[in-house]
Amino acid sequence: MKIFVVEDETEICKELSVLLQKYGYAYESSTDFAHITDHILKAEADLVLLDINLPYQDGYTICREIR
Repeated sequence: MKIFVVEDETEICKELSVLLQKYGYAYESSTDFAHITDHILKAEADLVLLDINLPYQDGYTICREIR
């Protein structure tokens, strides 16, 4: 299972990557929040962990765009 993490806090993102990989999940993320929707769609992930408070646009808007 591939999980795409959208998180702007570096430490949280790092901890999530460690935990997800520890339990055998493929993990991907991006720091290019201006084009995050494109990165999410390109990754073809099974699950997206999406923060609400992000630079450029909020998580609700991103969720509507990827749906």
